[in-house]
Amino acid sequence: MPISSTSIFLTKHGYLLLLFPPIFVYLLATILFELSLNTNVTKLPTTIGSHIAAQDLNALSFQLIEMKTRYIWFATTAVNLVVCLYAAVLCGTIIYRSHSGRRLIMVKAIGGALIMLGILSLLYSAMSRNAMFELIYHFSFSTLQATGFYTTAFLGRIDVLLALANTLAVIVPCIVLLAASSTLAPSSEKDGDELKHLTTQMRHLKGVLNAGSALLVGGILHMSAWLRWPAGLLLDPTEQSALSGATLSVTMFWGATFTLMLITTYGPAAGYLSSKARNFAEQAQRAGTIQDPQRWLQDNHFSITLGDQLPQISVILGPVLAGPLGSFLMSHVSS
Repeated sequence: MPISSTSIFLTKHGYLLLLFPPIFVYLLATILFELSLNTNVTKLPTTIGSHIAAQDLNALSFQLIEMKTRYIWFATTAVNLVVCLYAAVLCGTIIYRSHSGRRLIMVKAIGGALIMLGILSLLYSAMSRNAMFELIYHFSFSTLQATGFYTTAFLGRIDVLLALANTLAVIVPCIVLLAASSTLAPSSEKDGDELKHLTTQMRHLKGVLNAGSALLVGGILHMSAWLRWPAGLLLDPTEQSALSGATLSVTMFWGATFTLMLITTYGPAAGYLSSKARNFAEQAQRAGTIQDPQRWLQDNHFSITLGDQLPQISVILGPVLAGPLGSFLMSHVSS
């Protein structure tokens, strides 16, 4: 029976299907986030900034609190940039080890297209002043600007750091997604060791999961510190608590989104590799080389039972827990 061209394509390039679930989750979250925008929210930065400006900005207590909020954000910026570099290098290495020749060229072309679409979406966000722009970037920046406490030169440097962080937030996740899909790619060696290839793929998948979670946790902490910077400058406890709660809701939204993206990336990939390894173990059992397939799966880290996956589950939950963690850390800024 002849093999269809569709079957041949899926055999060679089916690993690219892993890109779709996390991208779908992100697009769905983006649409919901855009629908949440209330036009009255755009007036809040000026109002909050005027409340901060009405305080005694020369008081020692205010200046010390401002110093703490500022350096917490700069600390999260440093962490975010380093994690982006780590994730890009690790996942880029996995991509190059998983592909060669024309397949590598195709993967790089897909990555370039995804990055270009991401950069275009950033430009569109700035020009259309959508929810992503108004509720995250513009909200805190305009509030700080309205306080009159910061110089134009200082705000310019902040703007450059934000632009760099936003650009990396487009480029690096694309590299991570391609690395995750690459862990399911067939071996580039025609007569390679299948078991060795499966073991390498699973190891790479867990490495991508760790790098992706670190990237997203760093991004959430950075977002949390950025959104809570103005809250730290409010000396009124009621106003500070209200603004802190509002910013926590935003970081929780994106933390939950990022956790779902990790689930829809790691879950199918781990299940696929475990299924292939199970088939290999069952064949080996029939050949008499393996006595207990389930034990073999556990020993070779292919088991996907709840107990065996607890380390990966904790990593997956990282982004959704990063928002409350950032809130807890920042809640002591004005103490």
